[in-house]
Amino acid sequence: GNPIDPNEEIVENMCPEDCNMNGECENGVCVCNPGYIGATCAGNLNAPPELVAIRNPHCDIRAKRSCLVEVAGLNFIPSDNLKCKYTEGTTEVVVAAIWLGDSVECQGYEPFPADHRGSEERTITVAVTNDGTAYSGT
Repeated sequence: GNPIDPNEEIVENMCPEDCNMNGECENGVCVCNPGYIGATCAGNLNAPPELVAIRNPHCDIRAKRSCLVEVAGLNFIPSDNLKCKYTEGTTEVVVAAIWLGDSVECQGYEPFPADHRGSEERTITVAVTNDGTAYSGT
């Protein structure tokens, strides 16, 4: 063949991120091993997400008394089971999460009563699950 053309065998066996060593490359497409999903086989169905940072936490105590939090991390898998759990003391509230790729947006949590004036400092933790059972950091 033409010495300028790339080797077809090499091109057919090139996959993004080498399928993260969690699958086989077939004609440039990752075929994931059991338990892994995604175009690069990076999604591990058997591991909870790993949280890295909280971006733009926002609690609107005057209008809705609710909080929206974007959590950055690894191993977020888009599914109906992707959820966030807010914990404050012994109170746990599970809410919907929107998958954004390398982060999720945890939907509204209302930690404040209607008469709250925002005078006290409070600590609320956030965890994320892909399957509704195994949460990050647990």
